[in-house]
Amino acid sequence: MSTMRRPARVIECGQIATYDDADGGWLVDIRPIHRNGLRFEGFNPALFTEFHPGAIAQLEHWIRAGAVLALETEHRGFPSAVPALLDMMRGGNVGKTIISLTGSS
Repeated sequence: MSTMRRPARVIECGQIATYDDADGGWLVDIRPIHRNGLRFEGFNPALFTEFHPGAIAQLEHWIRAGAVLALETEHRGFPSAVPALLDMMRGGNVGKTIISLTGSS
């Protein structure tokens, strides 16, 4: 951020893995934001629902073309649901967390 210049903005997203950290989670030196006149904004996809259909279509195209690799952490069986959720909240997953119940015992 120290090399960024106005009217740049810093986008914050993906802090779920730090929500329960004792020290408050993500720590950053915000002095460059003030010194360089930057904007700091949170990002939430729910704020842009009008773009979802087009974004999903584009991502599907890229995945089918092999331009984007969809990473997943898969857990199998209903008993793995709670550990999988806890693992995801700790940041222990890669990509999307999936709990597969089909064919589980």
